[in-house]
Amino acid sequence: MAVSFASATPIFGVSSNASSNSPHHQSVLLPFISKTIASPKRGKLLKTPIHVASPTLAPATIPEDGAEDAEPLIETADSEENASSKFSWRDHWYPVSLVEDLDPRYPTPFQLLNRDLVIWFDKSAAQLPDDFDKPEFSSVTIQRDLYYGYDTLMENVSDPSHIDFAHHKVTGRRDRAKPLPFKMQSTGPWGFSGANEGNPRISTKFVAPCYYINKVEIDTKLPVLGDQKWVIWICSFNVPMAPGKTRSIVCSARNFFQVTMPGPKWWQVVPRWYEHWTSNKVYDGDMIVLQGQEKIFLSKSKDGVGDVNKEYTKLTFTPTQADRFVLAFRNWLRRHGNSQPEWFGATNDQQTLPSITLSKRQMMDRFEQHTLKCSSCRSAHSSFQSLQKFLIGAAIVCGATAGVPPDMQIRIALGALAILSAGLAYAVNGLQKNFVFVDYVHADID
Repeated sequence: MAVSFASATPIFGVSSNASSNSPHHQSVLLPFISKTIASPKRGKLLKTPIHVASPTLAPATIPEDGAEDAEPLIETADSEENASSKFSWRDHWYPVSLVEDLDPRYPTPFQLLNRDLVIWFDKSAAQLPDDFDKPEFSSVTIQRDLYYGYDTLMENVSDPSHIDFAHHKVTGRRDRAKPLPFKMQSTGPWGFSGANEGNPRISTKFVAPCYYINKVEIDTKLPVLGDQKWVIWICSFNVPMAPGKTRSIVCSARNFFQVTMPGPKWWQVVPRWYEHWTSNKVYDGDMIVLQGQEKIFLSKSKDGVGDVNKEYTKLTFTPTQADRFVLAFRNWLRRHGNSQPEWFGATNDQQTLPSITLSKRQMMDRFEQHTLKCSSCRSAHSSFQSLQKFLIGAAIVCGATAGVPPDMQIRIALGALAILSAGLAYAVNGLQKNFVFVDYVHADID
């Protein structure tokens, strides 16, 4: 099983298939990259499935005569699968973390495929699209542990059309939603790829088991600047930690509005932790919706439906071509992935998943899922706490001494400082919630 982790990008490492059944943490030597020692140039985007240890079968290219539109992507007929088309979950790389969020002085525990691991460090190189290296692009990274399953998260990232609805006024708008007639380009045990025509144009590639690439190209026209082509990359790595628990690592880049993104340039003053406030809103917008979906699927499974992936088109309503990649993933998972990751240890279909037992507050706990694991947010949260304590202390001191000086103007100044400090302490306390928990109600976002 190959395991890896990321700096500003996931790093592709190599290790052997870990088959030990020891109940203790297994030490795994992983690639390491640091901005202080690594070349600023990142590696190139994966060109073929073989780069991620995929089966050597050539991807099946779908004819462009439109025949594929008449066939459902979820095949329900039972058939014998060629053994070479089966996907081996333990023979592939998995990203683990962003290097900038790890402390190289200490080993870091992690869970992968239901096995407890301990991460150590080594040097290697990273791989992402070339655009991430270009000066006209700015990038941001984030990671968060999510309490729903790998298949649920993968289905979500396979559905670009949900953004304008689930993330209204965060990263999309309901009134801008439009049909996205996707067409498959190739598919196989390695994953699949496809795109739509039109504006915006979205090109998608899924490299099994967990790398999902979306490239969004938008043709627009601006005053003075004229015609522009905006490009957005969203590269997500969706790591199956345990049944019902997945780590999401997202590396995104764009070539417009760079001033609003973190970066090395002197005019890019937006801190990484502030950008994470928006990114966490995106996670929160999905969280409860996907929790509800898992509850429904589990209920159907207990009612004797069987394999959710096989019966997916009967359990859901997916009438448009915008749903094509969702169906393609469910089909890949059923045909090649044995319908679920190959977990270590004993698991069963009846075990209780976190999404079934956790409260909304626990499901959306930013502090445990993200802040504690993010160096930027952890440091900022600590600074906010220190600032709040200072402001509270200042308010108490100024308030207590406001009546001491004989000069009335000094008394008024101290009183004003006490009120100002108390107000700022209250405001800082409100901002701190962005690192801990912010409720999300879709109906409240008009």
